[in-house]
Amino acid sequence: MEASITRGGWIGRAAAWAHHRHSRWALGAIAFADSSVLPVPPDILLVPMALLRPECLKSFLLICIVGSSLGAVLGYVIGYALWSTVGLPLVEFYGYTESFASYQRLVAEWGVCVIIAKAFTPVPFKIAAIAAGTIVIANEPPPGNSPAPNPTPSSRSAAA
Repeated sequence: MEASITRGGWIGRAAAWAHHRHSRWALGAIAFADSSVLPVPPDILLVPMALLRPECLKSFLLICIVGSSLGAVLGYVIGYALWSTVGLPLVEFYGYTESFASYQRLVAEWGVCVIIAKAFTPVPFKIAAIAAGTIVIANEPPPGNSPAPNPTPSSRSAAA
């Protein structure tokens, strides 16, 4: 396997990172950034690390899970508290304004079910996390009662 490290280009750099002493921190940072603000999947580092160090696969996966979960929390905070300063410019930068609005309506209507089902769609997770933060998801109503409409970010900030 050492021959693959001498390979040039991004494959060689990714393989070199797999053996670097800070590779686990880099993997966690990439997983964090992927689920909050940057479109860089952790797979570009996870796959070479897993192939070159298969005995550490479980710890690599745990690092990705923790990093992605913490990044999702940041995405939620961006949607909930930093929508106008960070969230909206980020959504516009990635060109997801229209799909964000439709996804936001789905989250408002269906709540947590849509967030879970999002895993099977091409919508980037950072968009899902930010959209979840912009919607105040009410507790599930008792059977037979209709839920109260959830406020949008603009109506929530106007009420505050």
